Amino acid sequence: MVERRTPNSKVVGSSPISNVEAI
Repeated sequence: MVERRTPNSKVVGSSPISNVEAI
């Protein structure tokens, strides 16, 4: 999951970038 650090990937909550998108 950490491998997907794309802005479109909201499934990843472990990523620092996706973490903001998840919230």
